[in-house]
Amino acid sequence: RLFLGEAGHEMRTPVTAISAYLEVLDAGAAEDPHVRTSAIWTMRGETKRLRALVERVMALARLEGSDRGETELVDVVESVRDAIDHVTLVGGGDVFLTATGEDAIVCADPWELQEAVGNLVDNALKYGAGTPVEVSVDRADTSVIVRVSDGGAGVAEVDRERIFTNFFRGDGAPGTSGSGHGL
Repeated sequence: RLFLGEAGHEMRTPVTAISAYLEVLDAGAAEDPHVRTSAIWTMRGETKRLRALVERVMALARLEGSDRGETELVDVVESVRDAIDHVTLVGGGDVFLTATGEDAIVCADPWELQEAVGNLVDNALKYGAGTPVEVSVDRADTSVIVRVSDGGAGVAEVDRERIFTNFFRGDGAPGTSGSGHGL
């Protein structure tokens, strides 16, 4: 309920902005090129924001439900690249991928792998103090290791045991968008 309340509240803002600009344009302001450009720019940004919120709600519903995806052979480098592209398309930021070794193939649900990496990258961009995010994919014997790092302060020692608890947000979270369900 807490998450749904927060999600609803976060969705109300972009919907209100889009609705307001549509009313302004409908009232005849579309003739002014500055107003039209500003309205379109704002509505595009708010639509991206709303789409990201809806995707988070859908991801949570899928992860919390019993309808788990099917596993298959997944190219980890390709999945990580897709996750980075998605996160940076929505929120921007500098993310660099380094992949060493060949055959970084695992048996996994491709959507869940991409979602997990995307959440890590998103958090690194949010809490990395504006530093570039480095993502690496390495093959070590029979394992594939994905690392996401940034130049931020990191997770406080006191929060480390709780960061994987649903809806937990550490002290560094105030003023940062999100619900705490990502990790």
